[in-house]
Amino acid sequence: MQIFSVQYTEKIAPTIKFAGINKPLFIMMKKIIIACSFLISMMLFSGCHNSSKPQIFFFNYRYIGIREGRTVKFYVTQDQATWSYSPGKDFVSPESTDEVFHFIGPYIGARKGRIIKFYKTNEKGTWDYGSGKDFTSPGDIDEAFPFSEGAIGVRKGKIIKFYETHKDGSWTPGIFNDFTCPTDVDGAFSPMSSYIALRKGRKIKFYSINSQGTWIYIAARNFISPDDIVWSISTRNDTVGLLFIRIQQFASSVLEAKDIEYEVNIPEKLKGMKLDMQRRQHIYLILKEAINNLIKYSECTTVSINAGYAGGKLKIEVTDDGKGFDPEKIQPGQFL
Repeated sequence: MQIFSVQYTEKIAPTIKFAGINKPLFIMMKKIIIACSFLISMMLFSGCHNSSKPQIFFFNYRYIGIREGRTVKFYVTQDQATWSYSPGKDFVSPESTDEVFHFIGPYIGARKGRIIKFYKTNEKGTWDYGSGKDFTSPGDIDEAFPFSEGAIGVRKGKIIKFYETHKDGSWTPGIFNDFTCPTDVDGAFSPMSSYIALRKGRKIKFYSINSQGTWIYIAARNFISPDDIVWSISTRNDTVGLLFIRIQQFASSVLEAKDIEYEVNIPEKLKGMKLDMQRRQHIYLILKEAINNLIKYSECTTVSINAGYAGGKLKIEVTDDGKGFDPEKIQPGQFL
């Protein structure tokens, strides 16, 4: 029998305990978590622009912003693997907004309808309105995004137009030709200067502009976002109950295909327990890896996934009736 458990203590980083799983496997699982966490940065560009839903955007290589309503909270990373809230840096828009995006350097843009207002932060984390720098679109806007230094892209339907700012704060049409999306899209962004990325569902297509001003599709760079990452960063999935629904969905898809019987048990009192994005993501990815490993190596016929709560800790165990292994016989460098 193999047993796997995760313990979570409120206000303390999750404690991960293993029984029947050796250190090399833990290292392998940690690497998988880091890789999946890194993929979140790709999803930041596809944040929702409906003001009633959370929006996630990239600020710089260390910070992301998460907007809910008029408030943007910033999260920082040191290793591109784990993120923590950075207090004292919140941006609160004086009015409702449709979207917020990082413009350049210490500036963010907050859009409401056709008007984008710009705000600048300082070392203390306070924000000041950049008077005289407003951008007003001549037409309606679905979304706006930074395109190159001092320039933005503005999308309405399939058409993206470009505008650039000047030292006096004025705005004029940019030097780049308009971009026409070949199909309807859910969103657009610029991953780097002279590039446009179009998002439809979980798929992102990339285009670049050549020296003649023609936009070229780059098929080799297509990206399809993992559905797990989309789920894990959504603030709507912030309870243990919803986490277990997701785990059960995954378990049923892989265990039933192997004719392995399984059960998932969670006490009713735990279903409403809150989990932040980082803990939720890490626990889910670790449990996925545990299930995948028991399928590959245990030769089991039944699996049990159980949650409990004692001593201020959430405990999740995955057990199976497989052949197991002797930890004393595991050689350094071996994986299960």
